[in-house]
Amino acid sequence: MGLGIAALNEEEDWLGLNRFFGTFFLVGGGLTLAGATITLVAPTRAEREYASIRDIQDSMEREQASATALAQLAKSGRTSRMITGGLLSAVAVLTAAAGEDNSSDDLYTAVSIGGLALYSFLVKSPEETAYLGYQEGKRQNIGPEVLIGLAPRGGICVSLSVEF
Repeated sequence: MGLGIAALNEEEDWLGLNRFFGTFFLVGGGLTLAGATITLVAPTRAEREYASIRDIQDSMEREQASATALAQLAKSGRTSRMITGGLLSAVAVLTAAAGEDNSSDDLYTAVSIGGLALYSFLVKSPEETAYLGYQEGKRQNIGPEVLIGLAPRGGICVSLSVEF
């Protein structure tokens, strides 16, 4: 927005570019500021779920509600990730198909967009990662564990461990 105000305050040039770019930067900065403000003020789905679960008094009920909410968040994160990957894949194919013959710029653009699609398909969302961590924590073996291995000087080592 500051660039837009500065460009609009300059004296008029013979092509009128100060006015064009000043307006462009001012409007673009205002839209960015409005979007950022909405993002900061409006609670996310995870924050809304947490607010509803936080008030539950019974610990078992709160645990169950948390697990259900985390599973739903992970599912929607995966769905969003797959849709984004599919759309980026389609754009990559269209970019490669619509490009001029032997144009390396179009090929680089298509490969870059395809790389983003691959990233979207392969890298799990934070919600999915949190849910996988939760499931791993639930699967921990509470009972004793016996481990047998080799000792440093060729002997056999037996250990008993308990996590609590």
